Order: sequence, then C-alpha cells, then structure tokens
Amino acid sequence: MKPIIVAVSQGPGKIRISSKTGVPIGVIDSNKLTAKALAQFNEDQNVGAGDAANGPRRPESIVSMLSTLSVRPKDETPEERRARKKALKEYRRVSTSVLAFKESLTSEEESREESRSDA
Repeated sequence: MKPIIVAVSQGPGKIRISSKTGVPIGVIDSNKLTAKALAQFNEDQNVGAGDAANGPRRPESIVSMLSTLSVRPKDETPEERRARKKALKEYRRVSTSVLAFKESLTSEEESREESRSDA
C-alpha cells in the first residue's frame, strides 16, 4: 500500500479582538439594538398585517420601554437628549418603586402567615 498524505486544515485563522470592546470582531455586529434595527423589525412584523381572516399579526417580542429609551439617535439634539434621559430616570425610579412595593407586600404576607401559625 502506498501512504496517503492527509491535509490538515488550519481553521479560520486567528480570532481578532476589538480593542474598543474586547469582544471578538464579527460576532455581535449583526444583532445590534439600534433605531434602524428596531424600525426594520417593526416593518417586518407589519407586513401582511391587514389579513382580516387571521387578524393583525402580533410581534414575537415586544420592545420594552427601557430598550426604547436606551436607543440614542445620531441626530439627537441636546433638548431631546435631556428629555430622553429624564424619561429613563423616571422609568427606573417607577420600576424600582414597584419592585420595592411588591417586596414589602410579600414580606408582610410572610409575617402574617408566621403570626397565624404561632397563634
């Protein structure tokens, strides 16, 4: 038998790392959350929305208020920036208040159950 030469593949090469983010280049670029990507998503979801038999199509995921407030347009004016930041701070304040209220309710219910079991 004659020996066969086996070719060894070298793979894709070195992985390039972004000096700015430290993330491998070309891994996350296609899934950025930008206003343009959100507009494209909404456009894709609204195609065929007028189908009367099935009703309007619902998007598979709902854009949260937080992600809407986090997107910064490139042509944003200083006044728009202040308004966006103020809305974001208000959203965070309200959401933390809601969480604190829910936690206090659960702790009160637990203390009531403990007092009932002791009696």
